[in-house]
Amino acid sequence: MPNLALLKNRQYQALVDKIIDRRRKGVQPINGTPRTIETLLRFGDFQCYPTMFPRVYPNGGRFFYPCEPLRKVAGNLLRDGSLKKIFARGKKIYGDIPPCQGICYLFGNVPLALYVNDFWGLAGDFIR
Repeated sequence: MPNLALLKNRQYQALVDKIIDRRRKGVQPINGTPRTIETLLRFGDFQCYPTMFPRVYPNGGRFFYPCEPLRKVAGNLLRDGSLKKIFARGKKIYGDIPPCQGICYLFGNVPLALYVNDFWGLAGDFIR
């Protein structure tokens, strides 16, 4: 969960500026694009698509719906046998995917949002 107090901290903002600048200039290897880094470190707005990356624990015992940070277990992949069944069960138990805007900044979620919206142009396909 983001510490929003950092947004008012000048030292933190200077560090973010430095990281983004170094990434832009290629001074040191930093994972992510400048836009991804800025969204992550400044807690920018993004549309999460949690079910595009199902999180399953190695033993198949925990399949989270719609995402791991919400800690809602929808099933067991080994027992239930398919992602489709588990998604249906998760939706039945927990309802539709909640609007979690701006509270979860997992690295994988932010780049996915940028790909869906900016690179693949698929955002309209997911919003109904």
